Amino acid sequence: MRKQGDKLESSLDPSSLLPRVSNSKLPTLESSKQLDSYASENSSLKQKVEDLEKQMASMRQSSDDSKAVDVRAKEEEIAGLKATLEQRLDQAPQFRALKQMLQTKNEEIKQLRAILTANGWQDPNVGEEEAA
Repeated sequence: MRKQGDKLESSLDPSSLLPRVSNSKLPTLESSKQLDSYASENSSLKQKVEDLEKQMASMRQSSDDSKAVDVRAKEEEIAGLKATLEQRLDQAPQFRALKQMLQTKNEEIKQLRAILTANGWQDPNVGEEEAA
């Protein structure tokens, strides 16, 4: 039994532990400082990433807003062009002549219907309009 105790005592001898500790890979003061500097650098980089993400979101929002403004401006421009086109069409000589011909023909139809009605003719379309 004594031999086992001797082995136990020799394994607990501080001088025998010293080489094990110095050879082990425990963090030294220098590596601890490096870890601290890496940790602070990591936290600053994380903060920069968060700031950049916020900036990107802001830029996207600004881009979306400017696109919406551009779309509204284009819609207003289109509406103005449509109004100008309609005005030009109304002022075109061909269109005015066509409107005048249509108005003349409508007047002729009204006169002919009045003559036919005065002579006892009944318009078949009048009954359909009242039924509808």
